[in-house]
Amino acid sequence: MTARAAELEVAVARTREAIAAADARLRETGVLDAGDRVSARVADEALFLITPDGVAPHGPEGFVLAQDDATVVPHTPGGEVGEADLADHARRYRADAALGAVVQSGELRIAGADLDAAVDAAGAAHEQRDRAAHPTT
Repeated sequence: MTARAAELEVAVARTREAIAAADARLRETGVLDAGDRVSARVADEALFLITPDGVAPHGPEGFVLAQDDATVVPHTPGGEVGEADLADHARRYRADAALGAVVQSGELRIAGADLDAAVDAAGAAHEQRDRAAHPTT
């Protein structure tokens, strides 16, 4: 294995762990429901990981590794993801090289420079939506 391949393997593993933690946090706080997704760019590559179809929680090895052209990287561990969601997230990464993560909650797509920023913004959007739906008097 080349040094570059080893570095990429480490970056993928770290991103898998980070998405697992973010996905769990967002589900525990009620920001994400079934069918919602989290994705994150792998380092500065044209690759990203996205949560798979199916019931959460998702383990790190279940995340789908994809290229920003919406193709799944062959021979890598991971579940399946719907073509429309995969294409939507891929399009966002292609359009913005600085984009680090996307949280998909219902009809909302919250993007951030990194996973923490996207998670924080998704939490804030969820709180704002809840306040608007249940105004206090």
